[in-house]
Amino acid sequence: MEMKGLEILASDCKYKPGMVAKARGLSLRQLQRIIRTRFGMTPRRWLRAIRTRVAAELLASGRSVKNAQLQLQYKDARISRTISSGTTASAPFNT
Repeated sequence: MEMKGLEILASDCKYKPGMVAKARGLSLRQLQRIIRTRFGMTPRRWLRAIRTRVAAELLASGRSVKNAQLQLQYKDARISRTISSGTTASAPFNT
């Protein structure tokens, strides 16, 4: 699955590993093994990296923090702290 498809799946599944696994017909353990092998991180960290990178892209394209927060389902102002903390460096770009 290409990165854009993974981003859509992650968003549809509210960035929750269990929901992603279920949507792909996998157990959570299977998803953990696949993500660890492919990206070298846990599914939670992988999903957080995708979400953070997409947030940075939205903000860079001129979207408001509030708009990005709503689109990416952040519950509070964490989006600003997350982006400014530099967590995007670990975001996976290739699948």
